[in-house]
Amino acid sequence: MQITLEDITKVYEGSGGKTPAVSDISLRIDSGEFFFLLGPSGCGKTTLLRMISGLLEPTAGSIYFDDREVSDLPVEKRNTAMVFQGYALWPHMTVLDNVAFGPKMQGVGRKQRHQYADEQLTTVQMNGFSRRKPNQLSGGQQQRVALARALAAKADCLLLDEPLSSLDARLRLHMRGELRRLVKSSGMTAVYVTHDQKEALSMADRIAVMDAGQIVQVGTPEQLYNQPDTRFVADFLGEANFIDGRLVETGPSAKVETPVGTLPVSDTKTMATGTAVTCCIRPEHITLTPDRDEKQSDDSASLPATIVSSMYLGEIRQYTCSLGEEDRIIWKISVLGGLSKKMNAGDRVILRIPADNTALLES
Repeated sequence: MQITLEDITKVYEGSGGKTPAVSDISLRIDSGEFFFLLGPSGCGKTTLLRMISGLLEPTAGSIYFDDREVSDLPVEKRNTAMVFQGYALWPHMTVLDNVAFGPKMQGVGRKQRHQYADEQLTTVQMNGFSRRKPNQLSGGQQQRVALARALAAKADCLLLDEPLSSLDARLRLHMRGELRRLVKSSGMTAVYVTHDQKEALSMADRIAVMDAGQIVQVGTPEQLYNQPDTRFVADFLGEANFIDGRLVETGPSAKVETPVGTLPVSDTKTMATGTAVTCCIRPEHITLTPDRDEKQSDDSASLPATIVSSMYLGEIRQYTCSLGEEDRIIWKISVLGGLSKKMNAGDRVILRIPADNTALLES
């Protein structure tokens, strides 16, 4: 099922109509897509999800499921299934009855709805727990039951509101791949709300990054991470180094003049020569070598720097380096922890940055 939002706005009562929680959002989510709404707390992502589900009515705009407008339809007539942050399992029911609850409300007979429930519990590897109550399960097990209940409802789309946020870090990491596998194997269109960047990058087909009630960029995880449109998107999706400059050449050998030197870039986004830009470089996209190893290249920058400090993080070592006059520009560089000789504070180094790894943002 395809979900289409046209000019959706939501203003809560009591806000005076001055600060919409969601403002003029238009979006298409393709059938079978695992789509993420990502952004900081208060950006409007949960409000948007609740309007899709029917729990909230938009102040303006239209919502379509395929070609059917559902903007005014109540929850029970939209055929959606929702997985909440707190799971919302019925504590007095067994696991089997919790999962069979949706089909029961749809008028499915006892034998058939228990069959549906058994099938979905087997899918999430919880079929051996059907007689237990929710308080006899771990957080990860409850999360699987909540997902099985949503799948058993045979809904047209699955809506997930930060379903992994209450799990511990290790279990949350494990459940990312498991949850994506289960959702994709179901074939349902799924919309997932989160503020966790790693969660979105590792699970989504596409992501809409939201800020202050608006969508600022939509794309695949790779597009958003490597080619952000704005500094907000670049900064929100992980660590990044920024430096302002001016585009002095365009075309195949485009270049940006900055306070620390000239940076070659491969994608100028149709910007004109002389445009003021901000260069964005991820810490892991920079190669760090001793300054005696300097070798110039037409398709990469070689910038002199000084090690300020280093931090060992197991799989990586992160260096803080100073660049430019009076060492006022500070960048971070990440290297694999065990594959390079440790450098020390005060060491002079060269930072090599391939043109393909420099993203341009309009200043």
